[in-house]
Amino acid sequence: MRNTYYAPLVLFLAAFTTPAMCSESGTSPPLTAHAVSEEHGHLAALAGTWNVKQSLWLKHGEAPQVDAGTAEFILELGGRALRQDLRVHSSTPFQGIGITGYDNVTRTWFTGWTDVGYTDLMLLRGVRDEGANMWRFSGTMHDPDGATIPTREELSILDKDHLIARYFETKQGREALVVQLEYSRR
Repeated sequence: MRNTYYAPLVLFLAAFTTPAMCSESGTSPPLTAHAVSEEHGHLAALAGTWNVKQSLWLKHGEAPQVDAGTAEFILELGGRALRQDLRVHSSTPFQGIGITGYDNVTRTWFTGWTDVGYTDLMLLRGVRDEGANMWRFSGTMHDPDGATIPTREELSILDKDHLIARYFETKQGREALVVQLEYSRR
């Protein structure tokens, strides 16, 4: 199990991170890998049950397929990560699971995704733009034929009860919006 190998590292960091390991200015110790940071606090506002309107573009240039669904966002790991269980009620029922968190070591945000139509794990890394109240992630995923597809996600917080997630893929040098999820808090 992969997590077994991280346990000694986390214990080592916890045991040997002391006030003497402060930044050069002497103001505060660096974040340890296991700490719940201020950044993690941004995830709590998303916890809860949401209604979802999914727009799915099956072919570039055509109208999207629009379906309704629900999403449950749950804080996990003591507030270090936010898990999403998305269920879309379409002619072919859909379920996806995502996890979003903040990595104290690299000081970057990450989001992972897998679903009933995608057996791989898509892992994207990015930043939180406080001014725009959104996250921007990028990475790659694999097409069913094994090709690597550049992928990007934007998660915009419109207000405390509304958010929009947009997923983009780049194929043959052209980026296209593939999925848009509009969330309304229940």
